[in-house]
Amino acid sequence: MDFCGKQVKADCEQLLKRFQRTQSVRFEIFARIWREMKFSQIFYGTVNHEKRKFSRLILDVASVFFLPPFSFQIRVGGLYLLYSLYQCQNASPSEQIRLALKDWADVKTFEKDATVAQHFDVIYILQQLMFCKAFHFTATPSLLTYNKKRKVERSPMHEEFMERVSRPQELVNIELLEEMDNIHQHYENLKASTLSLTSAQQDPSVSLIRKNLVPQLRSAVVDFYNWQKRKDSVDEEEDSSEGTSSQQECSKRAGLLASIKSKAYGQAAEASKSRRHRQVEVDSTNYEARSAPTLGRSRITKPSLKARTSENLHISGDLWTEAMTTTKISRLAQLESAGDGKRDQARLYFVCLLTGLCCVFIGWLVLFMFFFLKINRNSTKSSSGPEETAQHWSCCSEHPLKSDMCFAIVINHVDIFTFFFFIMLLNYFLINSLVVTLQLQ
Repeated sequence: MDFCGKQVKADCEQLLKRFQRTQSVRFEIFARIWREMKFSQIFYGTVNHEKRKFSRLILDVASVFFLPPFSFQIRVGGLYLLYSLYQCQNASPSEQIRLALKDWADVKTFEKDATVAQHFDVIYILQQLMFCKAFHFTATPSLLTYNKKRKVERSPMHEEFMERVSRPQELVNIELLEEMDNIHQHYENLKASTLSLTSAQQDPSVSLIRKNLVPQLRSAVVDFYNWQKRKDSVDEEEDSSEGTSSQQECSKRAGLLASIKSKAYGQAAEASKSRRHRQVEVDSTNYEARSAPTLGRSRITKPSLKARTSENLHISGDLWTEAMTTTKISRLAQLESAGDGKRDQARLYFVCLLTGLCCVFIGWLVLFMFFFLKINRNSTKSSSGPEETAQHWSCCSEHPLKSDMCFAIVINHVDIFTFFFFIMLLNYFLINSLVVTLQLQ
């Protein structure tokens, strides 16, 4: 919510400017300006989770105008503004107004001044805020947090809101100076006349009177006024030149660091003449001593772990050949040797093949038995004659309840080759399933 702090402060200043033009401290005039500006709509447009933050922000901004060094009228307008914002906020429960303990003395002094001037509406508004417990007394005016910004932003203060230090000018005016001058001269004359009557000689106590008192007092007041004007102008110049001075300091520091680095690297790169000659002599002696010259520091390569193991570990005989060969493990859970596994596989294959042949034999045996029974039944039917057969079919048609017997007779006339093909297909699937099972194992 810090991004809208400047806009909120600008709105509050505009409201107080209009209230200052009226030259009044009445609450009804402030309420009329409040309604004309529709200032209560400042809380519109905030979402639910930002209502409390915005209320705290706008109350902190408005509380600044309630405290010194602002004039009495601006402080009254700040009090009215705090009361109106506190009553119109949409946060529930209502956000309180932060007030530091060091500022409570200024608030009580403000209340006394309003009581002496008989501004009862000011006293009533302040008492209402106290009755509603609107003030939250804290140790500091704002929350203390770690300052992330290097340059602290100073909020500009409007001079028309400020109450300038003008007590010396108000106290020492022209009428007062003239009156003091007359009194001082009369005092000198009386003292001189009194001393002249008592003694003939000049008394040194007469010279103790301070001469030129009024001109000195007037010059002191004028000097104070001129110093006040110069101080205001110097503060404005410092605020304007603060940004440029910080940039100049940063650039100077960066240039200084760059010069230090360049000097350091330049001294490290260039060696002295004596060291260069000494290095050439050492290199020439090394060249004569060694057959192969080495320029600079040679890189030492460390042998690998495999090379160091082969050098340090000595194995003789068949163990070395077995160690060098690659071990291939097909089944980690296999406990028996490979030869036993092959024999078991051949035995299982033989058992499966024998089972398949038995099934084929049984199928052919059933087929021949069926064929034999079929031939015998046909022979008996042919001996009886076609008349009995026709009579049998006519009997089936006349008696529907004997349909089962007729169906059995139809089955007996099915082609024998169909049953033969079915038996062969069954044997083929059985043998294939056994072979596939054997291969998977």
